[in-house]
Amino acid sequence: MNFSICLPSPLILRLDDVSVQKKTVIFRVSSIQYQAVCPGCQQLSDKVHSRYLRTLADLPLSGLAVRLLCQVKKFFCRNRECSRRIFVERLQDVAQVSARQTSRLSRIICSLAFYVGGRTGAKVTERLAIKVSRQTLIRRILKAPRSPISVPRVIGIDDFAFRRGQVYGTLLIDLERRKAIDMIPSREAEDVARWLKQYPQVEVVSRDRSPIYAAAVSLALPTADQIADRFHIVKNIYEVLEKILHRERKTIAQVSEEVRRTANRISRANQSPIENKRFKQPKKSKSAADIATEEIKHSAARIRRIEKYETVKRLRIEGISISEISRRLRMHRETVRHFLRCNEYPEIKPAFKKISPLIKYQDYIRQRWNEGCGNAKQIYQELLKLGYVGSYDTLMRFLRVWRSDLPKEDRLRIRLKTFRTPTAREIKWWLLESKPKLDEEKSRFLELLQAREPEIGEAVKLITEFRRILKKGNENDYENWREKVRQTTGNQELKNFAFRLGKDDRAIRGAITTDWSNGQTEGQVNRLKLIKRQMYGRASFEVLKARVLFAEVD
Repeated sequence: MNFSICLPSPLILRLDDVSVQKKTVIFRVSSIQYQAVCPGCQQLSDKVHSRYLRTLADLPLSGLAVRLLCQVKKFFCRNRECSRRIFVERLQDVAQVSARQTSRLSRIICSLAFYVGGRTGAKVTERLAIKVSRQTLIRRILKAPRSPISVPRVIGIDDFAFRRGQVYGTLLIDLERRKAIDMIPSREAEDVARWLKQYPQVEVVSRDRSPIYAAAVSLALPTADQIADRFHIVKNIYEVLEKILHRERKTIAQVSEEVRRTANRISRANQSPIENKRFKQPKKSKSAADIATEEIKHSAARIRRIEKYETVKRLRIEGISISEISRRLRMHRETVRHFLRCNEYPEIKPAFKKISPLIKYQDYIRQRWNEGCGNAKQIYQELLKLGYVGSYDTLMRFLRVWRSDLPKEDRLRIRLKTFRTPTAREIKWWLLESKPKLDEEKSRFLELLQAREPEIGEAVKLITEFRRILKKGNENDYENWREKVRQTTGNQELKNFAFRLGKDDRAIRGAITTDWSNGQTEGQVNRLKLIKRQMYGRASFEVLKARVLFAEVD
């Protein structure tokens, strides 16, 4: 096999020998450069002083560690004015000066450190037959060069939590280049403003509706255009609708009760009275003649079984195998074994006959079904009050037989569970979904709710219109919308929201008239959270910052 292709740079290294020692592949190589450049005076020299061995770790080969024993030259410097009399040749593209690893191995280790971290990276490198500690990986992260911050024109600002509710930082994104450019270990307005003052060329700042960042941008860049994030605006106005629904929770409970009363009803046109044959009736008492006949049958069967028992015992004493006895008597092998284990004939245990607990409630269930109640949960609750001790599944099995006789539309409409009172958040999404997939009960609930509380329907229309303005509207539409909100009767929560929008009017208008948003910033914050959680909160801010910015540099 030609191992030369495994070398870092076959153009300047010659393979002399290959050996394997203790799970390590050792390549003995020599430098083939006949001259070198003096690092002091930058002049070429071809006068060799001596040679020495340099040991370098390289990429693993087939799960084995690799070591390069490289013979390199020392040269005399021919420049008499140079302070260096002797220098060592540089192995370009193979290893850095004084390095113990090849450049390609160093790049792999550095990438693992940034993408995986110290502790996990050490475990991965051990599996790859690369010996490196987690402290070394952390040092690689901290010593890695960072590219200078290019002057941004459009930036996004958002915060992230070191510890939620206690310590926060700020992430800054170049929205045009779509990459993180810096991190600040604080979200105070003074600290953010100090950073922004370093870049007066910034023209547009996209942010959430935080007053802290608004104050920082106004202080540092008074001429820059501020843009409020559309996602947070829509989120805030959705929360307004949720507050309105919370206020009407008493009405919601009343409407839910009305839906429960009217739902799960069987249409009269498709309903037919249930007959007694659908329930298992208790058996009538038997006459003396019937009892005598059954006793005669049981006695004859018992005599035949005793004869088989005695035959099994006799054949086994004769040395016949259990399988052969089973074939001769046409019995199962387990039955044969059971007979052989017993010292006397095993009597058959009488069968246990269980009577359904629904038997004495069948008239009431039939009455409720014929009245149009097809809800198993509701009937079950009523039976519990009457003293029923059976399970809900038992009742469902009986009603399932009756439901199979109904037309398809009634079977699909009847639910086994009662309509649950929805939460304000659930109702909010029912009302605001563009193409809601609601069943008959939910649609009926929304109709009754908006009929009783017209303010809810009016709020939904205004919120839908505001969402359209953010997507395809203009400043005139925004002004008309605010005027409509002011003229509405009630919906004080929506009026308060419109008033708060006026305090950040400049950023809101920027969100309506421009295409910039904080979506890229939110994505970068999610990536930052992933990296932070990989380190389990152990690493410092400098390590976190280096890892967040590294992928952008690389």
